[in-house]
Amino acid sequence: MVRHLLKISLRNLFLNKTYSIINVAGLVLGISVSLMMLIHINTELNYESGFAKADRIYRVNRTSWAKSALPVADAMREYFPAIENAGRIGQWQTEDIMMRGETHIPVGQGFLADQSILDIFEISFVHGAVPGALSRPYTVVLTETLASKFFQDENPVGKTVTLGGTDELEITGVMQDLPANTHLKFEYLVSMPTMLSNLPPEQVEHRGWMSCFTYVVLPEDHDIRQFEAGLREFQYKFFEGRATREEIDADGESFELIPITAIHLTSHREQELSQNSDISYVYLFGAMAVLIIVMASVNFINLFVTQLLKRSKEVGLRKVIGARRKQIVVQFMLEGFLVVAVAGLVSLAVSNAAIPFYNSVTGLTLDSNGLFTTRNLFIFFSVCSIIYLFASGLPSLFIAGLKPANAIKGLKLPTSSLLKLRKRLVVFQFAISIFM
Repeated sequence: MVRHLLKISLRNLFLNKTYSIINVAGLVLGISVSLMMLIHINTELNYESGFAKADRIYRVNRTSWAKSALPVADAMREYFPAIENAGRIGQWQTEDIMMRGETHIPVGQGFLADQSILDIFEISFVHGAVPGALSRPYTVVLTETLASKFFQDENPVGKTVTLGGTDELEITGVMQDLPANTHLKFEYLVSMPTMLSNLPPEQVEHRGWMSCFTYVVLPEDHDIRQFEAGLREFQYKFFEGRATREEIDADGESFELIPITAIHLTSHREQELSQNSDISYVYLFGAMAVLIIVMASVNFINLFVTQLLKRSKEVGLRKVIGARRKQIVVQFMLEGFLVVAVAGLVSLAVSNAAIPFYNSVTGLTLDSNGLFTTRNLFIFFSVCSIIYLFASGLPSLFIAGLKPANAIKGLKLPTSSLLKLRKRLVVFQFAISIFM
């Protein structure tokens, strides 16, 4: 019976090509846009997820400043013995040109970094070794992409380059490119001793010069509240001799620990390492994705209901010649399933093909891996199932339950429940459009 009804459904959809194309196109547009927004949201919510210790790495901030003083890292390790590791990243002020002999190429952002930063973020190397890579002055580590631009397939370890007007820097390693969804966006790291060796000791130890970003790794199963409770006393000790407790309290600036997973969406302090987004955009995109898929669903339901209203006489005649209610319900459900299934598959293909365009518009670096995740596919199939059940199930049950005489007369009376539903959905759809 199902095979026979499937043939009838396919024939009906083919005979009503305009209806079928409009229905599929509307769903494809709505689902595709919602999928792109879902990938975007998923990327935003998973910043720093590529680092194995992401749930234990914290940045040491001041209340209004993302930066901290150079001595903070060592002072934190001394005051909190439970801290596993601490390291600093500093902004590298130089021209955006890398030179070696006659070769000059433009480069992106680079930073100063302690050797411990490589361990904190567990950065993997393609060439060279992690231990000691940034422990000496005038050494630099390149990303794989930058190294391939400058040296092609050569192993550059041991060679030297110049950045702007600096002395020559020895390349001690080539690291794998970091994932796109991290606030650490750089093409090279210069060793922190390069800067420290050129500063007077009093400046290196200066506790009021906010010149670097300090990161700490807390132990497994740590209680962040215990560390935060000790930050005030740490601040008193850190500025001992420079300011009294009363002056520190009156200043209003306190040390804070922020998880690196929260930096991208919630940190908006002065001197951020890179441009951050905002959690409000995630909520906005989420709401828009829901509204768009609701509009596409309402549009599909309206078209499906309209089609059923036009075919009420067909239903009445089929009942007169012996068709059972179950057969009619199954037929209309199959028609709805075919439309939703085709629209869903086309939506996946369209979304995948549209990722490069979406990246060019938003400046993001989304890829297909972000689309075909288990969670995204679960949401996708759930949404398609809900659309299918509401759009096909309820109207099919209603139309199949009509008495033959009423069905043959048609459903044009204002009192028709299906007609009322259609009008209300149209109003609802316009209301969403005006709201957006």
